[in-house]
Amino acid sequence: MLPRPTSTAPLLLSLCAALAATGPARAHQTGDSSVELSARPTEGEVDLLHRVPARDLAELLRLDRSGEGALDPEEVAAGRGKILQYLRQTTRLGGPGGGCLPARAPTLTLSPDLRHLFWIETYACPAPMIPLQIELRALFETGPYRHRLRAQVGELIEVASLSQAQPSHRLGAAPPTEAPGTPQIDRLSFFLDGGAHILFGPDHLLFLLCLLLVAPRLSSLLWLVTAFTLGHSLSLAAAAFDLLALPPSVVEPLIALSVIWLAVDNLRGAKGARHRPLLTGLFGLIHGFGFAYGLKAQLDLAAGAQAQALLLFNLGVEAGQLGVVALCWPLLRALDPRPWGPRARQLLSALALAAGLFWLVQRLFAG
Repeated sequence: MLPRPTSTAPLLLSLCAALAATGPARAHQTGDSSVELSARPTEGEVDLLHRVPARDLAELLRLDRSGEGALDPEEVAAGRGKILQYLRQTTRLGGPGGGCLPARAPTLTLSPDLRHLFWIETYACPAPMIPLQIELRALFETGPYRHRLRAQVGELIEVASLSQAQPSHRLGAAPPTEAPGTPQIDRLSFFLDGGAHILFGPDHLLFLLCLLLVAPRLSSLLWLVTAFTLGHSLSLAAAAFDLLALPPSVVEPLIALSVIWLAVDNLRGAKGARHRPLLTGLFGLIHGFGFAYGLKAQLDLAAGAQAQALLLFNLGVEAGQLGVVALCWPLLRALDPRPWGPRARQLLSALALAAGLFWLVQRLFAG
């Protein structure tokens, strides 16, 4: 007799436990960045926002003192001079009147998921500054890189892709990519960023997993996911358009608290089921403010296209959520016929509770 095939249930349990116990993991970035440029010829200034994959920059400049393969705020502060020197050396701006020089104190900010570093710099350019030449060579040492450029010169908007083969672009030298009043954004970039905030945001992912653990039917799960979607969509829009904002020092601990609360609710079983849709929607509001931090810096220079960018980002978040549900729901259903299925769900909820408590303490008392 042939041996009986190995059950997939232990593998499932290991997979879900790894998700539940995950820490602030970082995804590996590959080969592209985005640059937003806004030139004001009458003022002789250019605003530049460069979103750089943090892990690649950390490896190239050897900034990762903790050995985690990424950057944290303390490492950015310690390596600020080295980072700025490198980014400025690999970025050149100039026009017929001469080269542009930094005019104000720059800003270096990590995204909440620590995957990207935002470099914001204002350059002063001697007249005449149009046509404006931009050259980007950052991170070409690490392999085939592509910088997606969106530039606004006065009322005209141009888009371009810069690479090792073509690292420079002249702005205002040819008819614009778009007519005034019809701005364009990198649609795929905003969509993928939204999905990444779910798939590579361990706290958001763990909150969603907690919803999956206790939903008795697919219909009830869809109600919970819908409540979460409505909540984070409202707060994401409010924060993105500066209607309402909460500082990260408030939002990040609250997100950890949402994981704790939902995990405890799971352990209570049916006692917590009645108020779960309302609770999920309220916590969705908090998570939406967390999503907004990764979007806000890019929206600031997406003049005239904020609504479109917000919609694409939110659609990416929803696609990420649906992907997690489609993957994990049938796997978790496989626990139902097992005699140890209920205990496994309790164990996963307990692991989620432990992770939430760890994040809460870390975010309340770290630095």
